[in-house]
Amino acid sequence: MEDSLQHCEFKPIEGETKICATSLESMLDFMTSVLGLESQIEVLTTTDLTSKSKSNTLVQNYTVLAEPREISVTNLKRILGKILLAGDEDGAKVYAVAVCHMDTTKWSRNYVAFRMLGTEPGIPVCLFFQADHLVWISSPTS
Repeated sequence: MEDSLQHCEFKPIEGETKICATSLESMLDFMTSVLGLESQIEVLTTTDLTSKSKSNTLVQNYTVLAEPREISVTNLKRILGKILLAGDEDGAKVYAVAVCHMDTTKWSRNYVAFRMLGTEPGIPVCLFFQADHLVWISSPTS
């Protein structure tokens, strides 16, 4: 809980829209204010294809097995996609949701991804979502 509250207090990245929802109702209100009341909504989540229990997905290194399926490109130079991965330790197959931020020039040099990779702002950064996280997007209507 404490970790969630800390993340909630982080200042959004320039161009990012953020809310710390305190109820399902406030989350839905926020979502419809961003995506629009008339939008067709699609919910994406990372899926463990080999485990019966989603909670058993290990934190481990993964290898990309197939080209990502691009879902949307936003005006914030972000790409949302699903990528098939295999766990390097146990071979678990995971269909992961990822958001790649193509323009990180205004991000803090202290951002954890830059520290872990030994890089600086300006390189693209892809964030992979855990199985219990949801990504809400507006689907194209037919």
